[in-house]
Amino acid sequence: MKSEAAQTPFVILTSQRSGSTWLVSLLNQLKDTTAYGELFLPRKHVENWDADFAYPRFDEVRGQMAGIRPVRVFHYLDGVYQHRGAVGFKLMYSQLYRYPELLIYFWTHRVRVVHLVRKNALDFVISQTLKRKIRKAHRLADDPPLEDVQIELDPKTLIHRLQVRQRKSKRGQMILRLSGLRSIEIGYEDLQKDPSVFQSLCQFLSIETDVMPQSRFQKVRRKTQDQIIKNYSEVKQVLEGTRFLSYLE
Repeated sequence: MKSEAAQTPFVILTSQRSGSTWLVSLLNQLKDTTAYGELFLPRKHVENWDADFAYPRFDEVRGQMAGIRPVRVFHYLDGVYQHRGAVGFKLMYSQLYRYPELLIYFWTHRVRVVHLVRKNALDFVISQTLKRKIRKAHRLADDPPLEDVQIELDPKTLIHRLQVRQRKSKRGQMILRLSGLRSIEIGYEDLQKDPSVFQSLCQFLSIETDVMPQSRFQKVRRKTQDQIIKNYSEVKQVLEGTRFLSYLE
C-alpha cells in the first residue's frame, strides 16, 4: 500500500526529447511509485497514454488558490507530494526558469532531483527534427513502426543547435551544483543500454525493485544516423574539425 511506503518526493529535471516520457512510463509501473508529466507546462492537460497518472497542472488550478504566486506554487506542490511512496513529476529547464521559487521548495522539502540528460546532442537534434516531420512526439509499443522516413539537417544552423543543446545541459548542472539539492545525473543512452543504471536510479529514489519494466513505448528512430539523415555526408563535413564530431555514430 502507498500509505505504508516511505515518502520520497522527487522531480525529473530535463529538456524535451531526452527520454523523460519513457522514463516516467517505467517508473509508473513500479510499486509505491507515481510519476506525473509536466505539471508546470503552461497549457491544459489532454487525455492521452498517461491518463491513469494525470494530475491537474498548476495553470489549471492556480486561480483557485489565494496568495502571491510562490505561496500558490508551494500549496500546489504540497498537494502533489501528499501521498506516501516515491512521487514526482517532469520539469523542463524552461519551466524552472519561469518558476525559480521551485528551487526553494525543493530545498526546504528535501525533494530529490533526477537530472536526465541526452548525452549525444546530435541525436537530440535528429529526434527534434523527426518529431516535427511526423508531427508526433511518441509512439506506443503496439503502433506500427515507421518505415522509410528520412530527415534533412540544415548545415547552416546545425552547429548552433548543438551548442544551444550543450549549454542547456551545462546550465542545469550548474544550477544543481549551486543549489545544494540532492541529485543524480542519468544519461538517457545509459538507461537504455544498461539496466544497472535504472537500478541506481531506483536506489536513489528509495524504490525497491529487482527488474527494469518493459517500456510502453517504441523508439521513434530505429535506423542509424546515416540511414535517417538524408544529407549525412554534408552533416559529417560540417562537423569535421569540431568537438561535435564525436556525436557521429
